[in-house]
Amino acid sequence: MEPFKVRRWRLSTRADLIPFFTCARPGRSKGRFGNIADLIVDKWVNGLPGPKTAIISLLGNKSSGTSEYSFYSFHGKSSFQEWLANRHAALQISVYEHPTTDGRKVPAETLDSIGLDIRSFWWILAASSDRTKFAKGWDSSRIPAKFD
Repeated sequence: MEPFKVRRWRLSTRADLIPFFTCARPGRSKGRFGNIADLIVDKWVNGLPGPKTAIISLLGNKSSGTSEYSFYSFHGKSSFQEWLANRHAALQISVYEHPTTDGRKVPAETLDSIGLDIRSFWWILAASSDRTKFAKGWDSSRIPAKFD
């Protein structure tokens, strides 16, 4: 099912104004390895809240150094933003990239930058399956409360 592991959160401020969701990267429901077909990414995109959704992407590198974008057809040809604009222009999706490395703490500067992004727009956080990577470096003022 795409998007995989979708969760809605409530920010501690302006909760009624900023819907905030987290989910796994496109195609993660199909496994940890292997190429992800464009049709799977299309399903992921079509399952996002929106239109005019903003994606904060934490996709960067695996601990081995492999790019987390290497699973996708557009890797090395175009950015995720360009791919989305070509295939899903009507949805007006924006991508804000904050590359991270699996298994490593997210630097404070990156967390602060993400926090500013979250407070500014309607976001969905597209992260790798390592959700703890996201939460480890955040203090309670940065982590939204879970929306039940």
